[in-house]
Amino acid sequence: MSNPPTQTTKKTIHGFGQKAAIGTNVVLTTLLAGAIMIMLNYMAYRHAEWFWPPNWFTQKTEYRFDWTRSAYYKLSDKTKGIVRNLAKPVEIRLVAQVRSEGDFRMRTDVENLMKEYLQLSKKLEFRVIDADKDPLEVERFLKSYGETSANTVAVLCGDKKKFLTVNDIMEFSAGGGNPFQPEQPKPTAFKGEQAITSAILAVTEEKQRKIYFLTGHGEKDPESFDQVKGYSYVSTKLKQDNMLVEKLKLSEKHEIPKDCDVLVIAGPTVRLTAEEVDLVGKFLENRGRVIAMIDSMTDTALEPLLEKWNVRFDNDLIMMRVSILGLREGITFDMPVGDYGQHPIVNKIRDLNCFFPRCRSLEAIDAGGAEASPDKPKVTWLVRSPEKNCWGETDFKALDRREAKFDEAADKKSPLTMAVAVERGGNVSGVDVGASRLVVIGTSNLLMNKYVMEAANSDFFLNAVNWLLQREDKIAINPKTPTEFRFMLGPRFGWFSFTVLLGIPGVVTIIGVGVWMSRRK
Repeated sequence: MSNPPTQTTKKTIHGFGQKAAIGTNVVLTTLLAGAIMIMLNYMAYRHAEWFWPPNWFTQKTEYRFDWTRSAYYKLSDKTKGIVRNLAKPVEIRLVAQVRSEGDFRMRTDVENLMKEYLQLSKKLEFRVIDADKDPLEVERFLKSYGETSANTVAVLCGDKKKFLTVNDIMEFSAGGGNPFQPEQPKPTAFKGEQAITSAILAVTEEKQRKIYFLTGHGEKDPESFDQVKGYSYVSTKLKQDNMLVEKLKLSEKHEIPKDCDVLVIAGPTVRLTAEEVDLVGKFLENRGRVIAMIDSMTDTALEPLLEKWNVRFDNDLIMMRVSILGLREGITFDMPVGDYGQHPIVNKIRDLNCFFPRCRSLEAIDAGGAEASPDKPKVTWLVRSPEKNCWGETDFKALDRREAKFDEAADKKSPLTMAVAVERGGNVSGVDVGASRLVVIGTSNLLMNKYVMEAANSDFFLNAVNWLLQREDKIAINPKTPTEFRFMLGPRFGWFSFTVLLGIPGVVTIIGVGVWMSRRK
């Protein structure tokens, strides 16, 4: 016969059953909570308006935040304005095939960036076509649009299309190292927002704006890759912003074409003829848009015309005395911007560095004042030179002798204006009669291929063009630089390494063993 269960045995069985019930309850509660969270997330993803109706606070409330240190995926106001005002549906497809670090970085960055775009408009659609998972779909897609390579962003709107390659989206280092085991190029800048927004403009705008560069007088060439005489880099930037770029020789055409949206006069070295100056003047009078960049120590015959628009060129060269390695003083002609004015061209780049090499100073003859009216040119200064150790040198012979120094009686005192914006017309008595707009800069060197990539000079120029075209909502997009964070521990931090790698886990282990032993007792 078996012995009846003792009191101790009953307690053990009862305790085991109670622990099992508690454990089961915890597991079921956890599973239920997980299921509820999954269901809520799914509903929020499919029906966000159920949880956060957009008209609770404002019609354009956004609930996404970029907490990265450099705001890597934060969209510019320019992009937000363009995407929110889309009139047509736009499809964006990323044809992805990861074969290198650059391909992986491009896919990751584009996917994260597009999440920000999709929050702005329901007329925007994005999808990834993965070449590794569905190569046949990739082949069909590329063949239908006449493309042959993967790792491409396709921007489609109706019958218009634009394809962006890896090099359009990312900038890479040159690589190098061992020639037998060369180092792979690494991503150095992300241009995704700039490229994708430009592509959206290209496929949605009805008309492409046309920018003419004046030629025939020694001006900078928009088609040349020469480091000093070429403007090829900034010309490419204009094309990426959905603009057409052409050259204009007035001595042959004898007229400024009717489809000229902006005329760029980039540093003529010889005088324009009276006929050419007259054509430029009539173009401005007839609500034309002009960028005039006139270098120091030149006579272009445009100076009297610009004085009619209340802008006068000083016959000087802005220079600044600087310390060279803290050992001796020298002089630089590469003039950094000391201060920005209040104007749409510069409002969004005032935290960036621009510099104006070999620049002359400008003066506003009449900035408007109390008698300002729409039929009078209104002049607004855009950038000025630094105030300290800077002046406008008027003794050019002293430059040849390298004896330049500030002469209070003859030289211009800083700060000196280096660029201005001029507007005449606009709204007269409540009626929009159109406006003539003009940007005047004291140097054409700021856009040379040699300098334009080293600062925000191209952003300044593109902003000026967009202001001339009255596209203020399309001003300023800059590439984002990937930031790597590394935590290096040298020999001096041996104690710190010991604490982090062994000390903290060891303390936790000792406490855990102590708790376990106390419970055993």
